[in-house]
This record gives sequence, structure tokens and C-alpha cells, in this order.
Amino acid sequence: MRSIGLAVTLLLMALPGQAATVTVAADSYVSSSNATVNYGSAAVLSVGDGASALIAFDLSSLPAGLTASNIEKATLTVFVHKAYTAGALDLAQVTAPWSEALVTYNNRPTTAAAVQSVPVSASETYVTFDITLLVRQWVIGAAENYGVEIRASAGQPGTMVDLDSKESTSTSHSALAEITLVSMGPQGSPGTPGKTGDTGATGPQGPPGPNVLQAGTATAPSLSFLGNSNTGLFSSAPNTVNIATNGQNRVSVGPSGDVDLRGNITQGGALMIQLANSINSLSTSFGAGNLASSTGHFNTAIGVNSMTANTTGTRNTALGAGALNNVTTNSNNTAIGQAALAAATGNSNVAVGALAGATLHAGDNNIYIANGGSPVESGVTRIGQPAVQTATFIAGINGVTPASGNVLPVVIDSNGQLGTTTTSPNPNAGFRCAGSGYVMGYDASGVMMCNTGVVAICAPATFTATVTSGVGTGQYAGTQFWDAKSFSFGSNGCTVQIQPPATPNRKFSCDISSTACYGWLQSGTTTFSSCSISAALPVCPAGTTAHLNGNEPYCSSATAGPATDTATITCH
Repeated sequence: MRSIGLAVTLLLMALPGQAATVTVAADSYVSSSNATVNYGSAAVLSVGDGASALIAFDLSSLPAGLTASNIEKATLTVFVHKAYTAGALDLAQVTAPWSEALVTYNNRPTTAAAVQSVPVSASETYVTFDITLLVRQWVIGAAENYGVEIRASAGQPGTMVDLDSKESTSTSHSALAEITLVSMGPQGSPGTPGKTGDTGATGPQGPPGPNVLQAGTATAPSLSFLGNSNTGLFSSAPNTVNIATNGQNRVSVGPSGDVDLRGNITQGGALMIQLANSINSLSTSFGAGNLASSTGHFNTAIGVNSMTANTTGTRNTALGAGALNNVTTNSNNTAIGQAALAAATGNSNVAVGALAGATLHAGDNNIYIANGGSPVESGVTRIGQPAVQTATFIAGINGVTPASGNVLPVVIDSNGQLGTTTTSPNPNAGFRCAGSGYVMGYDASGVMMCNTGVVAICAPATFTATVTSGVGTGQYAGTQFWDAKSFSFGSNGCTVQIQPPATPNRKFSCDISSTACYGWLQSGTTTFSSCSISAALPVCPAGTTAHLNGNEPYCSSATAGPATDTATITCH
């Protein structure tokens, strides 16, 4: 809401011989946007957008003994200094007393219903109200003269205008009231003056009056200093004390006891506490020297000598002595801890902990937690210090299978840097302990050992094997294709050896004649719940015929000799 005030001058125009001068006793306006502010000395009357104007008249200069019938016509004309939104204005009678120097929106007087509505369409035009009925009631005492209120019309509530007041110095069109009186007859000749009475005795001295100050304003305090009339105390609203310097309201203490400061707090001339919206928009600091020369927005600096070099940088947060002390035009940095990011000049860096990121001089988008960082780097995350932190515990990893199928092994180098690899040199890749077992350690070959004593087993998989038979020993020599053969399947490095069912300590065995596969590790069974094998037609030597009996391949000659075959084994 614009900070605009209101005052009106009222003149009385009457018939010859019946003219008198009627002046405005008080004028102001109130605003819901600034509910505790008094506008009694402002230069314009603001109406609309939650504001309304108040005008009170002094009728004591009218001739005595007037009746309602003596008031033929009364009008009030106001000058539209600025029409922001055209519409209409309502005029209503004020029904309670009010003070020009104290009235605010919060203590505004009551008013009656609107008695008239007039249109308003343009700036620098006049608007006239008929106030005949109101003036007649005031003259005969049928209603108390507390003045009128001008407000945005109820039918067009969006109306918003400024009217000239009696304090207006730019256009100086104060309000004008014209009152036409019906002649009361000629004035009679004055009578003979009576004799002056004797002077009475001097009465006793009364008690001292109360020590009361006028409300005053910031530019004219009620209690000021000699030679400095715009510095002192005043009251901007009921139960409120204000301190003004150089004609500006600097401190306000309201009815609740809250202290409203309009400046910063310094210590020995050095900036100590910078309040939001004071030096730079929406920035806050607490600590000597913080943000002293900054014009950037949305910065927060708490701790001595934090962000002292900042000039135009924005959206930086420093919490700790010396934090972010070298940024000037950089933005979006967060430093929590003594000297965190103290030498940094980059953007979007985050550091948590004393001296976190203190080594960084140039770089962007780094994250440091209890780590000093490196002089020049970008996009790096460092957590902890190798010489200090000796163990790492992160919840939510152990026993959790990633949802994505694109899973890669995670490795760490001797410097502590994490990364992924597309191949695994780990001989245990693809293996896990049976049942609910867990890994206790590794043997000399690097193979994992489980607490259950059961060697790790391959995870469920599908694999394809191609083998060559030995010299055939009969028509069904092809059944030897799969005996005692070892091969790897998939990309997980698991090795499977197919042996006759009676062979002990086998890793895996298949009865190719029945398509059933069985898996064992030492004396325990695997967790494979089902397996199946599907053999292809064998490739036999020339002159022989290939056969496949179920999943049992063979060649037609008893001396078929070497032949090859391919089978697919699937385990779950």
C-alpha cells in the first residue's frame, strides 16, 4: 500500500449577507496494509485497496440559531490527484470520534452505511458529493459532527485513487465545501453594552498538570533536541514509542513489547548484526565484519569474519568463524564449520566440519565432509580423512539387492577412491553361501569360506557348453560326451564340472538321459531347486548318422570316433 496521507480545506459559500467560513477540523486516511501507521500529515488521501479517507468539519463559524430549513444546499468537492483504477466512490457518515494525529486502521472510528456513490474516471478531475442532509443533522444536533468517510464503492470495490489534501504542495487543490443558506432576515442593530463587572479575587493555584507529550511524527518529534528538531521521541500509534533520527523512524516499541529496528547493529563502528532488507536485500549476518561491503542477495553469514569479502555473490550460507571468507562474486556455496571453504572462490560447493574444504582455492560443485579437499578440483566428493577415519559403516547396504538390472561391481583404490568395473577379477564373483550362511574369510586362493562349512555355490544361471567326445566305445559312445567335463558359464565366472553321478565331491552333475541336473558341494546340496538340460543333435564323423535319444546324443557307428555336441543347462 502506498504511504499517502490526507487533509482537506473547507470553505463556506452563502448568500450575500449570510456568508461564513467553515474549515476542516481534521483529516487523515487509514490503511489495512499498514494497520498501525498514522497518515495525518500526508499530502494525499489514499482511497481503495484497503484504504479510506476521513474528513471532520468545524461548523462553529456558522451563524447561531440555524435550523435545518436554513440549509438550502451543501456539497463537498474533492480533487482526484491520481486515478489508478476507475470506478466509484462512496460517502458515509462517521459515527465515533477520532484524532488526526493518532487514528490508524486498527483504531479507526465506526461509520454508517453509505449515503451516496459517485463515479470517478480520470486523474486531475473533480468529484462532488451532496452532503445537504448530513449538514442539516449536524446543525440542529440530530447527529454528532464526526465528519465523513470516503471509500471505494461497494459496487466497484476495485476502485483506487489518490485525492489532494490540505498538505498538497504539487497541485494544491484542497477539498471545497459549498453551503447555501436560506436568508434568516436582516440582522438587528446591536444593543447597548452593559456595565463591566468588578474583577473577582484570585483563586488558589491548581495542581500541576500531567506530563504529557503530543504524538508527533518522525520529522517533527514531540520531544526533540535543541538545534536538531527532527531527532527525538514521538508516538506513531496508541501505546507505541518511536525514536527518530534525521527525520526517519529508527526504533519502534509497540504494545506487545517487541522492538522493531530499522537499521543494523555495530560494535565500535564495525558492523555486528545486519538485519534482512537493511544493506542488501534479504541478506542476514551476525558477526563483526560480515557482509560489510556486500550488495548480493539472499546471503547468510553467522560467525566473526565470515563472508567479509563478498561483494555481489548471492545465495551463500556461512556458519562459523572465517567460513567462506574469500568469496566475492561467487554464489550457491554452503560452509558449516570454522574456516570451512575459507579460501574457496568457486560456486555450488558444500563443506561441513571445521576446516572442511579449507584447502580448496578454485573449483565448483565439490562436497567435503570433515575433509580439507584439494587446491583445485571440481565435482568431487570427499568424506573423512585417511589418517583419522579407519572404518566406515553405512546402513542399508548389506543384504540389499539393487532394483536395477544394470549392476556393476564397486571397487576402491589405495587412495580411497570408489569406482565400478565391468569385469570382476574376484574368483568369488557369482558365488554365495548356501542357505543363511555368511562369509567368514577366504582361503589361500582367495575363495570365500562360509560359516556353515559349505563351499560357496553358484547363483542360479543358464549356461551353454560345447564338448568333444573321446573315441567311441560302442553305439552309445555319445553318452560319454558329458562325463568329467569342466566349463564356465555366463559372465559371473562360475565353473561347473559335469561328472558321473557316483563321483564324490562333484560341484555339479547331470543325468543327461533324464534331463535332470543335481548339484552338490562337498557333502551338502546346493540351493538349486530345479535344473534342466537340453542337448542338441551331435556332430558326428562322416559316414555316420547323428542321433538324439531324449537328451542323450550318439552316433550310428560303434567306432564313430570323436564327435561334438552342445547342451544348454538351466538352474534355478
